[in-house]
Amino acid sequence: MKKFLLLVLAVTISSISFTQGVGVNESGAAADGSAILDVSSTTKGLLVPRMTQTQRNAISSPATGLLIFQTDNTAGYYYYTGSAWTALNTTGTDDQTIAEVLTEGSSANDAQALSIDQINARDGDGLKLFNDGNEGIFITDGGGVGIGTITPSKKVEIEGTGETTILVDGNTGASTPSLAAVLQLNSNIDYRGRGTHYTTSDADDWFLGVPYTGAGFTLGRHATQPEYDANSLIFIQEDGDVGIGTTSPFKPFSVEGDDGYSNGEHILASFSRTTPATGIGGVYVGYFGDGTDETGGIIRSIGALPLYLGTYGSKQLLTIGHSNNVGIGTTSPSFGLD
Repeated sequence: MKKFLLLVLAVTISSISFTQGVGVNESGAAADGSAILDVSSTTKGLLVPRMTQTQRNAISSPATGLLIFQTDNTAGYYYYTGSAWTALNTTGTDDQTIAEVLTEGSSANDAQALSIDQINARDGDGLKLFNDGNEGIFITDGGGVGIGTITPSKKVEIEGTGETTILVDGNTGASTPSLAAVLQLNSNIDYRGRGTHYTTSDADDWFLGVPYTGAGFTLGRHATQPEYDANSLIFIQEDGDVGIGTTSPFKPFSVEGDDGYSNGEHILASFSRTTPATGIGGVYVGYFGDGTDETGGIIRSIGALPLYLGTYGSKQLLTIGHSNNVGIGTTSPSFGLD
C-alpha cells in the first residue's frame, strides 16, 4: 500500500512539473497553459483569507499583490500595492462609496489619492460629490452645476442656508499683475447685454452692466427687461458722458425728465435740508414751460425761505425774497434792489 501511495505522489509531482500549472476542478481537466493555478467550478467559489482590518495591518512584510477579504470597517476585497492596502471596486453598481475607489491607508477613512482622467455618471441622475452631510457639488446630465443644491436651474447655481459668499482671492503670489481679480463677462454677439442681474421683492428687477444694445454702461430697472437701454436710469456713454433719464447725454453730465408739475415747473433736481425738518430749506433746479415749449431755466427755494445765491462768511451775497425784492449783502431786502 505504501508503495502505491508513493507511486501516485510521484506521478502527481511529475505532472505538476511538466504542465507548470495546477488544475483544481471536479472534471479532471488540465490547467490552462497560461495559469499556474486554474480553479474551475459551476457549483462552488473561491474563498480567500478573511480577516479584520487590524489583522490585515498586522501581516508582516505583505507581498505586492497579496489579496485578502476584510470583514469590518469598510468590508471588501483588498490587495497590497507594495506600499498600501487598496480596496477593490467590487460592488458592480452605480452608487459606489468613495472608500471603494480610493486608496485606503492604515485606518478606516484614511484616504490617500485618486488619480483619474475622467468620471462618468452612468445612471442618468448626474454626478454627485457630497460629504457625509450631503453638502457638495452636483452636476446634472445637461451640464448644470449646483453647489448646495441638486436641482440647479441655471448653468451654475449656488444655494446657502445663510450668508452665501463667492470669494475670488487674486494676487496671492509674488507677481505684480495689473488686475488682481477679474470677473469677465463676454458675449459672442456684441449687442447682447452682459452684466449682473438683481431680483427684488417687488415687480421690478435691477441690471448693472453693458445694455442690450451693446454700447455704453447702464443701471436699469424693469419688471422683465432691466438690461434694455430704454429702461436705463443712469447711462454712461462710451465717451464718458453721463446721462440721468437719457441714454444720449450730449454733455459730460445730462439730466432729462419731467416730474409733471401742473404749474409748468419741471424739476430735474432738488437739494434740501434734513434738519430741522425736510422742506424747511433747499432749492429746486429745473425749467419752466407752458406745456408746449420750454421757456427757460428755473432755480427756486423750497418752503418759505428766500433764495440765497452764494455766501461770504455769515452773509448771503445775493438774496431774492418772496416779495420779489433783491438784496445784495442783505438777507431781508426791502426794495426791488437793495
